Amino acid sequence: METAVVTCSVAPMRAAPSGSAEMVSQARFGETVAVLGRAEAWAEARTPDGYTGWVASAALAAPPAQSVYAAGERGAEVTVPWAPLRAAPGADAPQRTLITLGARVEIDEEEGAWARVRTPAGGVAFVASAHLRRPAGAPTTAERLPAPAGALIGVPYLWGGRTPFGFDCSGFVQLLYALGGYCLPRDAHLQAADETLPEVGRVDLRRGDLVFFTGAHDPRRRGVTHVGMALGDGRFVHASSLQGVAVSELDEEPYAREYHIARGPRP
Repeated sequence: METAVVTCSVAPMRAAPSGSAEMVSQARFGETVAVLGRAEAWAEARTPDGYTGWVASAALAAPPAQSVYAAGERGAEVTVPWAPLRAAPGADAPQRTLITLGARVEIDEEEGAWARVRTPAGGVAFVASAHLRRPAGAPTTAERLPAPAGALIGVPYLWGGRTPFGFDCSGFVQLLYALGGYCLPRDAHLQAADETLPEVGRVDLRRGDLVFFTGAHDPRRRGVTHVGMALGDGRFVHASSLQGVAVSELDEEPYAREYHIARGPRP
């Protein structure tokens, strides 16, 4: 199967091969996608979480020889909400683009405070070394998962969003879990049904567990309509359609009434 790597900061994934079609998700800089088909200037792409949508072909490039960009020991991921990708080492160097939390790069070498990286399109650019880390090996514990969440408070809500430019609820928790080494399904109802994470009783909630809700407005009839991440002390962080990324209380309405189940990593 043909594969490709995302070369722009964020590539919208649409329900049909048209710029006016609904954005169903996004592909991030450095993600390797499977190309299922093509239609004029569009490619039908499947991201590593199994989600499918149409991406502008101009946002994709052929991957390197190993078929997955940023694989192996040279692969690194962005650990801050936004990291400038520059033409040379130095904060005053021209900015090529802005890559986001969880984006993947391949390090050629580190030069002091800067990492020289090979971009998905085959060029060279520079990122501050402090903004990168080698991906986690074994999945981390649930308690460590919410670490980046505080820096994302106030990020606006965006249907289909999975970057700090804008999140929907499932895209938000999916990214946080990815940083901890877990590949969650894309949508909240699929995450709620994902038995790779055991179901957790409400009285046993830990920091980092996922909490799921059922709302009255459910046009797709999926049952679960919202997801957030527990922070402890009865609070959770989530991407709210009204507030963007925010912290709420499980005991406040409508969340107390709509609470459904929780799931989280356990030994």
